[in-house]
Amino acid sequence: MGYKKARFQHADPLASMPWEEFERLMARHYAARGYRVEHTGTGARTSWRKFDGGIDLQLYRDGEYIVVQCKRENVYEVTHNVVHQLIGVMHTQHATRAIVVITGVFSAAAITAAAEFPQIELIDGAGLRRMLAETGDLPTAHWAGDPLSTIAGNKPSKPSWTKKDRKGAFLLTQAGLTIGVLLFGYYLVIPAIFKNMTTSLVHASRHASVPQPAPVVAPSMARTPMVTTDVPGKALAESDAMPPQPPPAISKLSKKEAQEWERKNAESMRILEKTTAPLDQ
Repeated sequence: MGYKKARFQHADPLASMPWEEFERLMARHYAARGYRVEHTGTGARTSWRKFDGGIDLQLYRDGEYIVVQCKRENVYEVTHNVVHQLIGVMHTQHATRAIVVITGVFSAAAITAAAEFPQIELIDGAGLRRMLAETGDLPTAHWAGDPLSTIAGNKPSKPSWTKKDRKGAFLLTQAGLTIGVLLFGYYLVIPAIFKNMTTSLVHASRHASVPQPAPVVAPSMARTPMVTTDVPGKALAESDAMPPQPPPAISKLSKKEAQEWERKNAESMRILEKTTAPLDQ
């Protein structure tokens, strides 16, 4: 739901006062009425905090503890969100009362919400000006550079965000980032992972389908038994008993290898001649 413009907009020096100076004005006003004032809002000169937690002033007097929220808002109505926020702060702080003081107008919903809690006091722009005029605290000079120094021709400023508004914007931003990360993973990361897996499987299947050559088994060298001759007590070695081997392909041997083969073959023939008995004996 959008913000609703105020039915009436003030154009006096109080309306053009900077918001931090407005907090200090209210602190001086309540101090002059006998309260011990602690300025805890972001408009305090010694404050280093960015957020005030919904409390701008803390008032102490006669055992009473009052929390105050100051809103310098003239263009838009101050909604019930501010009232509900201060009700929660009042209970958290164990305060006896709570005050919302503004320079403009409350919405009807804000007035209705405050009516249900007698401890909540709403001070709108008209009531604030009467209160400050009685004590002589009402400013009489405009503040230079403020867009509300005059009403005619000015572009309305946006209302200040409450803590609830900031929290909602933060959650919305966080949700948007989460959705963005999920979409990024869905459209980019996950397809890339599946593509890599598919490529690996294809390569593995291709590698498995290639036929591998059969292993070459070297022929075993079987030992030839010893051969005996008719000569008593003499056994021939394997090399002595082997008959001459047919010559290998000469074209595959070098000249030196061919000569060596002829020498060994002639030696084998001589051994056979000496050890073999004649046929006519």
